[in-house]
Amino acid sequence: MKISNTLDLPVDAVTQKIAMLGRTGSGKSYASIKLIELMLIKKAQVVVIDPVGIHWGIRLNKDGKTPSRFKVIIFGGLHGDIPIEPNGGSILADFIVERNLSAVIDVSQFEHDTERARFLTDFGSRLFYLKKKNPSAICLVLEESEELIPQNVQRGEEKMLQVYKRIWKLGRNFGIGGIIISQRPQDINKKALNQTECVFAFQLTGSHERKAMQEWIKDKELDLDLVNDLPKLKKGFAHVWSPAWLEVSKVIHISEKETFDASSTPKVGKNIKSRPLGNIDLKKLGDQMKATIEKAKENDPALLKKEIAELKLELKKGKPANPKDLEHKIEQAKNILTIQLEKKFNIERSQFDKTIKLLDNKLKQIREISGGLKSITIIPKLQQQKFTQRPIILSNYKDLKSLEPYDTKREFVVSKGEPRPEYTPPDNSELNAGQLKILKVIAQYPEGLDAEEISVNTSFKSTSRKEYTRKLVALGYAVKDGKKYYATQTGIELLGDAYEPIPTQGSELQIYWQNKLTGGELKIFQCLLRYYPEALTTDQIMQVVNYKGTSTKEYLRQLSARKIIVRQNGKAKVNDKLFK
Repeated sequence: MKISNTLDLPVDAVTQKIAMLGRTGSGKSYASIKLIELMLIKKAQVVVIDPVGIHWGIRLNKDGKTPSRFKVIIFGGLHGDIPIEPNGGSILADFIVERNLSAVIDVSQFEHDTERARFLTDFGSRLFYLKKKNPSAICLVLEESEELIPQNVQRGEEKMLQVYKRIWKLGRNFGIGGIIISQRPQDINKKALNQTECVFAFQLTGSHERKAMQEWIKDKELDLDLVNDLPKLKKGFAHVWSPAWLEVSKVIHISEKETFDASSTPKVGKNIKSRPLGNIDLKKLGDQMKATIEKAKENDPALLKKEIAELKLELKKGKPANPKDLEHKIEQAKNILTIQLEKKFNIERSQFDKTIKLLDNKLKQIREISGGLKSITIIPKLQQQKFTQRPIILSNYKDLKSLEPYDTKREFVVSKGEPRPEYTPPDNSELNAGQLKILKVIAQYPEGLDAEEISVNTSFKSTSRKEYTRKLVALGYAVKDGKKYYATQTGIELLGDAYEPIPTQGSELQIYWQNKLTGGELKIFQCLLRYYPEALTTDQIMQVVNYKGTSTKEYLRQLSARKIIVRQNGKAKVNDKLFK
């Protein structure tokens, strides 16, 4: 996807996390719409949440008069095909997901912020639930993203923030990528912004905006001092940083888009006029939307209870023309309501069973501690899953020459279920964020980690790592035995819910790393998975994944430090414990 004459984006940009940041008029929204056009040309599903009311122009050509080739539905706003209501968020998510529609959801015309927050909370929550059930690729674009994932949340926006922060954090596991657009990056929730893998930084003149960019660069462990150049960028130019995904850092000029620029500032003396957008069969769309609403009503326990009460009242008022029909309706409504309540009970029972299982495992842990065991495993062994793909055994190096580069699609990714709650250290914690990060990593490896392995798993440089590990040992949260560090039980207890043990072996461990790794690490890991139990040389791996020697060696070093692969005699293969 050619977003610039000097930069092509792969199609998997749809499921990546991208940020477009820049001051008003710098070209960030223009660039995001250009990228949306490219995704739509590739038949990808794109949904834009637009609090400003500028993305409806995707339906018109550059002249602002003739319909464009993009049949994107506009919901809400001054130019919408179909209006939206504050309580219609969940229904709209059902409609969009079930029909695999690309859409612009214009929330700029809600009268009150509370109405907008309610709609967006219901929409985001329902969208995430549906994608977890049936994962598929979708790009969720958040215009003026600080309105949805703010750093300083306002009263009534707490649930909305949690919903979209969760989508940004976990959505890629289920095919949800996204683009966040903002002129004030310092106002975006830091946990969301720091998870972004690719930033398009346009002209940023304010000190607070550039400071937010500098913090993102430092979080990625990049030794760059380029932020001071951002005020000098001309309109339409952006510095692109993508250290892991694209492996680029350069200034580009955004290519011209083909649709109407509705983001241009209205001029004095000219009124905004509603323009016919065309291209959409509104009658058919309305009928489909009505069917979705009726389906939702049929399965709404609150409405069913109301219907039962009204029918009973009608029976009490006198002798109706056909009492048997009314009795039949009441019985039918009761049956539907019973089904709904049973579903709700089963969900709650499932959560209860998970809680009991967790408590049983905790009890087992305590018993193991009392028995003097050094190694503790909290996660019970799950039934081993078998992959359908058979390993390919290579007889010699020439076999690789007939192979095409390995497809990096995540073939074995599965749902990991509900995420753990975010960990907040206690107010009286003696540890800072960096020390807690190292403690969490070494706690995941009961066999211990040496200094280099800690650096790879945490991305800390040696100076910071030495200081953090020294503090952990001094406070008794970790111990050093020889060259390796181990987490103590006191350290594990301090982590609380943040302690996430890594599966010990088998397909469960494979799935864990399939979900965890990204970029070059993931690509090489999948390559070695494919050829297990054969060990490959660096040259063989380079030929399959099409990477340069320097990058390949670095990724192999990182995988080895994570104990996913073993390296010996110049060759690498997947650790045998992933297939036990």
